[in-house]
Amino acid sequence: RVNAFARRQEMTRQPLELPPFVQRVARQLPLPEAVELQLDLSDVSLLVSADALLLEHALRNLILNAAEWALLGMRRPAQVRVSLQVAEGMAGLRVEDNGPGIPPEQRSGIFEAFASRKPGGMGMGLAICRSIVEAHHGRIEVGDSAVLGGAQFTLWLPLTT
Repeated sequence: RVNAFARRQEMTRQPLELPPFVQRVARQLPLPEAVELQLDLSDVSLLVSADALLLEHALRNLILNAAEWALLGMRRPAQVRVSLQVAEGMAGLRVEDNGPGIPPEQRSGIFEAFASRKPGGMGMGLAICRSIVEAHHGRIEVGDSAVLGGAQFTLWLPLTT
């Protein structure tokens, strides 16, 4: 389905409750034992209309990237935090790490295809994440994590009313 999406075929959108979705995706990831995963998920109902497989692909990519960068940072233990935000009719899936962060001058091109700072990276993961989020009428933001001190990525998706 991810390949079909990349070829611009139709998405299969259904109502998706974010807290249990994020919990399931995050808990199934093969993270290194040295990475501490923190989940801060709201008990509030956050419903979006989404293609669950595509959204899972984007979330998995962000969490796995965060884990890799957290391990490259100097802070121990390596930490990744996934949380949910709500603002202006949008639900935010936020992934933060305590790695080295992303210099401001590199942020504008970080979602371009073949742009990678990761050793051995192809530079396609974040470009695909952006395409998936935009296909859901959302946006993706990058910044500094106020909580962990590394990078912060937030996928903003419209809430279902």
